[in-house]
Amino acid sequence: MTFGAILGPNVPQSSNNPVQILVDQARGFLPVGRLQIAVFALGLRLMLAVIAMLVVVWRRSRGTSSRVDHLAKEMGHAKDFKALEEPAARADAERLGATKAGIGSPLAKLVNNKASPGIS
Repeated sequence: MTFGAILGPNVPQSSNNPVQILVDQARGFLPVGRLQIAVFALGLRLMLAVIAMLVVVWRRSRGTSSRVDHLAKEMGHAKDFKALEEPAARADAERLGATKAGIGSPLAKLVNNKASPGIS
């Protein structure tokens, strides 16, 4: 029994080559069977479902990806640097009675001491 006979049992001389069967059906030489249409519809639905799932996963992952560490909100804010600036250091020196010692040694330069929109 040939594959063509399974798909179209009323066609006596059908080919065993599935590609040839599809070509003959496209040209109108062979009728299209119900089973063939059902299998095609099922395959099309499965393929569309997989594509839809991939699109959903891609959109969700695209919206949540960030190069910022999830602990960035716990890091220092601009207001935290106020205690390290000269006016606060001078006030601490006066409070501790160490005005002759000066305000201390600079450890680093604060590049953005004006609170920009990017720093909270």
